[in-house]
Parts: sequence; C-alpha cells; structure tokens
Amino acid sequence: MKKLIIAVSLVFVLSHCNNNDNKADAKKERRINAGDRAGADTSLIDLEDALSAKDKICQRWDNSEDEAEAASAGGDIEMPFRGIYLFRDGSMVQNAKDNVLFGTWKFDEQQRSLQIILSNGTEENIMVQSLAFNKLVLKDSKMTKPIEYVADGFVQKDLVNDPFYAPNQQWRVKPKLSEDDAALRTRIKGCLHFYYLYYMDNSERNAAHLFFYNLPTCFKWYAGGIHLIKEKELHKNWVNIFYNAADASKAYIIVDKMISRKYVWGDKGQGWVRQNAGVLKQMEAAIDSL
Repeated sequence: MKKLIIAVSLVFVLSHCNNNDNKADAKKERRINAGDRAGADTSLIDLEDALSAKDKICQRWDNSEDEAEAASAGGDIEMPFRGIYLFRDGSMVQNAKDNVLFGTWKFDEQQRSLQIILSNGTEENIMVQSLAFNKLVLKDSKMTKPIEYVADGFVQKDLVNDPFYAPNQQWRVKPKLSEDDAALRTRIKGCLHFYYLYYMDNSERNAAHLFFYNLPTCFKWYAGGIHLIKEKELHKNWVNIFYNAADASKAYIIVDKMISRKYVWGDKGQGWVRQNAGVLKQMEAAIDSL
C-alpha cells in the first residue's frame, strides 16, 4: 500500500482525530482571521453578532440529530446525513456530506419563508420557525414535526474557498460519458482541492475533531500521513463518481503515481491539520505533470 507519512514519533489514525494543535478555546474566542496566506484565504466571518436574518441564515446547516449521531460514532458513518448549505450568491448544496444535490434558494424575511429549488426539479417552500446564528428550525406541510439544524456561526470570507461551495463539489458529479486521462486528472485535482480546503476550513473553525462522514475518497487519513486505500477496498461512493469501474481503475493508477512522489511537509509547529493540507496542495499541483 502506497503511503506518505511525516517523520513524527507517533502517527494517529484520523477517522476522528482530535484537532487540538494551535487552537484557541472557541467558547472564549470566536474571532478568527488567519487563513492560509500561502494558498487560499480561508479566513472566516463570525455571524454571532449578525443583525439581519438574511445574514444569519446564509451558512452551512447540518441536521442536529444526524450531527449528534455522527459525533457519537466518531464521524465514521454510513447513514443519511441531512444538510442545507446556503451561500451568499443564492446557490445551495443539499446533503453535502452524503448524496449531494445542488440548487438555488431565496429567503423572504417578512414571510419567514425559505424557497429551495434543486437541480433534480424538486421545489420546496419551507417555513422558518426560528433562527439564531447557530440554530435553524424548519417546518412545512410534509414534516410531521419541526426539524432542527445547527451551525457554528462562521462563514468563509471568500466564498470560493468554502469546500462545500458548488464549484468545489463538481468532482463528485458522475459524468455522462467515459473520460480520458486529462479529464480524470481534472476530477482528481478537484478532489484534492476540496480536501485541502476541507482541512483548512476545519482548522479555521477550531474543530475539536476532524470528521470525514460519508464523503467520497480513495485516501485513508492520518495525523501526519496520507495513505492510498487498496483498490479492492475502495468504497462504492468513490467508484461511483466515475463513469464506470474501468474509469475508476484508470484514475487509481494516476493517484498511485501521484502519491508515490516525495512531498515537503511543513513545520510541525503549525499542527498536523495544516501539514496535511499543505501536502494536499502539493499533490494538486503535481497532478498536471502526470
């Protein structure tokens, strides 16, 4: 099995690793404005003091029951995970940590009505029963009871650097035709860019744990290491982002060549989350030369 491992005395498996490096107590200090100045500006805006409902609702909302169950399982889940991610430009992503769907949204602040139109043709008008910077309760005629969603009250300052923003999710969209090597490299590059942003986003949010939920991947994540999963052990949700199994095998060969290269690990003082992010950024650049 191909692998990259940073030279540290202990390497911990990262399915649900603690993310405690260089982290302020989020309850005492919410203001974060660091980002990855050498790469994407992943600094955040705090919505805790937002005055308008439109500002508060415009963030990533996860179903509170699903989030609690995922946390109790250490983030290693194979279950429906509901989420409504609303972005400032009117775009949205539904169930981003599971079977992703894209769409648009509008919020009528006076009527307290949220309109969602998905790419599969589904249209919903949902009543916003209550809204705070970190909790959203929705209710419509199809719901037997109100559904609660939770968020941390942070949004990316630069929208394009949110890992779940729709353009950063296109690598997960199954193609209608078989892809050549160039198209496969583009898809892999999109995957690497997403995970780079995902690591950085978790770091900025002071996440206590780094969970990967049911996100498609061919990697096994470690604190200070990135392994390539054996091809026969790949999860079907990774294979399913390709046109067919043959394309998935061709992509695996490309990733295998990529991960076999040597990469520069950053200063240990920045913490393993940003070290892994830095290597993912290097891998993204390396794909073009394969």
